[in-house]
Amino acid sequence: MFECAPDSCHREDRRSRTAFCRVGNVRNATTLSQRDREVPKNILLAQRLTGHIKRLARPTSLLEDMRLGNALAHGDLAEHEELVRAVLAGNRIARSKVDDLTYASWKRCHEEFSLDPGSGPDPLIAPRTDLQQHLDDARQLLEIARPEMTNLYQQLAGSGHAIILTNRGGILLNYIGDPSFTDTAAHVGIRTGAVWSEAVQGTNGMGTCLIEKKPLVIHKGAHFFTSNGSLTCAAAPIFDPNGEVIAILDASSEAQLAQQHTMVLLNMSAQVIGY
Repeated sequence: MFECAPDSCHREDRRSRTAFCRVGNVRNATTLSQRDREVPKNILLAQRLTGHIKRLARPTSLLEDMRLGNALAHGDLAEHEELVRAVLAGNRIARSKVDDLTYASWKRCHEEFSLDPGSGPDPLIAPRTDLQQHLDDARQLLEIARPEMTNLYQQLAGSGHAIILTNRGGILLNYIGDPSFTDTAAHVGIRTGAVWSEAVQGTNGMGTCLIEKKPLVIHKGAHFFTSNGSLTCAAAPIFDPNGEVIAILDASSEAQLAQQHTMVLLNMSAQVIGY
């Protein structure tokens, strides 16, 4: 009968226990890895659901930021009045959407002229006798301006623009309009004899340019009155020899974007007309 030495038996026993423990550890490791894989899936699912809920329930400030931005950039008439009122009330989100020139004009409209953004005025038309007097006073200006306005209109042909000349009081003296702009012009009151000063029509290309005395663009929602929010108006001042503004040359349309080349051509024409 074979008997193992005590030391060899102990060594065999240790090897067996070690092997068993290794097998056991593999089993335990397998069980743990399965649990490890299951738990993150549950957590991941919960995280995804939470993230989805957060995306659906966007913060009010973000929604407001998007809405007011659309009112200004795209002429969103449904939100325009809210934007103007929010700016005038000191809302910081609304104010961040408006440039300094527009903000200054809106303040003038509200504080100096007591205008309301939600109640656009009916077109104010100068009486015929008064208009004739304005035309007589501007006879020399019109002689120079008419051919230059025709030239500018031809350069912008097909782009839906109306070329407009006002005197220093914002009274429209001459108008050349693209046929596609006729209905809009009639709706907003762009016609000979109409008054487009800022005190009457709020922030607009012609009236605001008279005050700012520099070329500018009033694009859609930057207008004070909601009724003018479909317009994009580029305007440039015309100066007399003493540097005083005597007229405004304007190119208005319903363009979605204010074109830089329109502003360049307009400003060049205003300089040609000026003394």
